[in-house]
Amino acid sequence: MTRDPYELLASRAASHAASHVEFMRSTAKGDTPIEQLLFTALRAVIAYGGVSVKEAYFAHDEGHLGRLKSEADYKEDSIFLRTQVQLVGWRVDFLLDAPVLNSAGDIDHWRQLVIECDGHDFHERTKEQAAKDRSRDRAASLAKMTVFRFTGAELWRDPWSCAKQVCDWATKVRWGHI
Repeated sequence: MTRDPYELLASRAASHAASHVEFMRSTAKGDTPIEQLLFTALRAVIAYGGVSVKEAYFAHDEGHLGRLKSEADYKEDSIFLRTQVQLVGWRVDFLLDAPVLNSAGDIDHWRQLVIECDGHDFHERTKEQAAKDRSRDRAASLAKMTVFRFTGAELWRDPWSCAKQVCDWATKVRWGHI
């Protein structure tokens, strides 16, 4: 009995995707396991999730970010990530830059998304920790940044969904829908 060629194709594609995700995992950025998981999930969702974000560029610092933004192919469909970025008064896990396009489809300006991966040991264990996080969220909002906080439990349970929410935000920002 011959195997259905579409089943064979699907099996080989799944095997390739699994190998690619394992490579993504081995090159993940982030200081903690949940940060590395989200970084890997973002790359996997962009590669295999059918989202309109086509590429995620990783920048080491502000200067590198500027060079990437000016040199990147498809920057209108891309996101630009930095890890462990020092903002005024605190360090964020990820800072994502997404383009906002004008009616001609050119980049008009950039919006920023602060992404925090909140492990139980450092967030929400005490009233003081929760108050500190909320204060930081308000400061980011005043600086015209959006903040996404993912708990460790959310990330371990469904990293794909968390990453897809980030990509969905970037897509809505691109077209000025938020």
